[in-house]
Amino acid sequence: MNLAPAIALLIAGIALSVSLPTLLLRLGHSPRAALACWQLATATVLGSWVLAGLSIGDLIFQPLHRLGHRFSICIAALQGLTHDTRHDSPTTIFGGAASAALVVWIGVWITARLLRDRRVRARHAADLRMVARRDPDAGIYIVDSALPAVYCCPGPEHIVVASTSALAELSRAELAAVLAHERAHLAHRDHLRISVARALARAFPFVPLFAVASDEIARLCELRADDVAARAHGRRTVASALLQLLAARTPAPGIGAGGTGGAARVRRLLETPSSVASTLRGAALLGVAVATAALPLVAVGLALTALPYSVALCDLH
Repeated sequence: MNLAPAIALLIAGIALSVSLPTLLLRLGHSPRAALACWQLATATVLGSWVLAGLSIGDLIFQPLHRLGHRFSICIAALQGLTHDTRHDSPTTIFGGAASAALVVWIGVWITARLLRDRRVRARHAADLRMVARRDPDAGIYIVDSALPAVYCCPGPEHIVVASTSALAELSRAELAAVLAHERAHLAHRDHLRISVARALARAFPFVPLFAVASDEIARLCELRADDVAARAHGRRTVASALLQLLAARTPAPGIGAGGTGGAARVRRLLETPSSVASTLRGAALLGVAVATAALPLVAVGLALTALPYSVALCDLH
């Protein structure tokens, strides 16, 4: 029985889940690139653990032998062991069951979270239609409130909501910038990214990467929406609008412009971005992404390459 690939994949997943949060937090300057890296890191860690179970009993490597006799010989030489062709062996059953259990666990948590959020948003949208006035020209729902607030509520009919106080206090340009921010959330389906990240954090509370990603993905979605609005309406206009919305509290099913990290986002918008620093951070993020995707493969390769030597040393003793 060859456990080297399974152990290598398991260790690679653990190493990534522990080391990546600190690294990505330091390099996460570009919201779009950082979001891609966080999602890639999450998928790689989960994939490593699923493949670790499948590799027990050669559920991964056995099918490769059927591609051809020569390729089969190469794989067997790398592994240094004779393959067990009995697919119903105890190790094969255990590995397959472990991977299936992990996939089901992930699927149940994510599905439950998405269904819960959908129900909450549907109820909130129904309540809004009863108490809010629709402005067909602006394409928004208006609610009476003393606090300035603008937020979106995703669903079958994407809804953007603005309070009467926000409409009174925001200038025409600021309102347009905030609406562009909210529509960017809807266009990128940020609610799905945030829900999946939170579901994984609840399903695996002991995994550092998922715990940090839950908050970080929500923050990066806000930064990306800020950048979309800033490209169309200017950074200072978006910053000025956010300042007036910081006191607002977004209802649970919605995503609000004045939500996560509002003060820090205003400071970021008012700073002059350095093109050199952005380029360097982007290159560093690209390197992290490549290393993240490659590490499980490298770990398996090293394990398979070193296995024959380990077997030979054991035979000598």
